[in-house]
Amino acid sequence: MIRRSSRLLPLVVGVGVAAFGGGRASATTPSEPDLGIWNQVMIDLNLDAKAKGLRLVLDFHLRRMNSPLQYVRDMAGNVIETRQNPNTFAVVRPAIGYMWAKWGGLFVGYIWLPDFFDDPVFARARNVDEHRIYEQLTLRWALEGRLDINWRNRVEHRIRTHGLGSDDIVDGVAQTLGMGRWAHRFRQQLRVAVNFKKDAPWQLVVYDEFFFHLARTAYTEPGFDQNRIFVGLAYETRAARVEFGYLNQYIHRPRDPDNNNHLFSLAFIIKLTPGQKPAPKK
Repeated sequence: MIRRSSRLLPLVVGVGVAAFGGGRASATTPSEPDLGIWNQVMIDLNLDAKAKGLRLVLDFHLRRMNSPLQYVRDMAGNVIETRQNPNTFAVVRPAIGYMWAKWGGLFVGYIWLPDFFDDPVFARARNVDEHRIYEQLTLRWALEGRLDINWRNRVEHRIRTHGLGSDDIVDGVAQTLGMGRWAHRFRQQLRVAVNFKKDAPWQLVVYDEFFFHLARTAYTEPGFDQNRIFVGLAYETRAARVEFGYLNQYIHRPRDPDNNNHLFSLAFIIKLTPGQKPAPKK
């Protein structure tokens, strides 16, 4: 049966439609396409066998991209050359949360995001160390054995200690005079997983997530930041979950053409519950 929080389901669906629409609207502007691969390993430690109570999460991502392009301009500001800049992006994300029920919980966490460009000349200006603190509200609606809906709301507080936005000079021009160094961003994800058969391990997974800047800094402008749409498959057991598929990431950039990234996404989620009894044999 559907859990008692199902009265909020129309609101969740409405927000998801709005997020999808926002990303599509931005796609009418000229964009710069790219290919990449994203890998994720997550350890989800549930300290209560009933899926309530304290939760610890350690999330690690490794992402390989060719973008963003470097735009070489003349004295008049015209683009005279573009150069590919392959880079490797890492995400280390520990978090702690409390699930007051199987359908809802609050989390706080820290994120470290280093970005490493292959070109040593370009790397001196664009290699970034970004640090984030975030708060997150997660809600879930589940139809046992067939359908799982997750609604994730997160507010991030970001600061860069190296690279673009870490000081008052960007490309030789004063950028952050009078601006705060902390960038704040809201992101919201609506995710649906559907089992092909009741209680079967294989699932179809679809999610949409939009990002919205809340402050102006050297590297952010208030308003729409990016949208991510994922379509893929998942295989889930009590102890682990493997998920893979296509991810489209559309990023709005105020000064350069937007990014439209076509990505292969692969994720491994390891679920640990101390004291949990093994599943009965059928």
